[in-house]
Amino acid sequence: MSADFYLGKLQELVGGTITELIRSGDDYGQDEFFGLVITMPTGLRKTLVFLADDEGNAPGRFEIAPDEASYALEHPATAAAATATSA
Repeated sequence: MSADFYLGKLQELVGGTITELIRSGDDYGQDEFFGLVITMPTGLRKTLVFLADDEGNAPGRFEIAPDEASYALEHPATAAAATATSA
């Protein structure tokens, strides 16, 4: 795909503010992903997740999902607090 395709997808985030850093779980044997929560001026929150190709030898990809999509990522501080309270 051309760079213009990816720039077009990222265009919808222009004007938003990065409000959180997120990550997927770090369970053994599971892939771990990182991303950003971007809050738009309207209040809508979108999640930008950085993905890698299967072999890990290409620039990778990204996915944009509205926060309401319940993407299975969590804020690191929230995860640490949950772990501390359950210990």
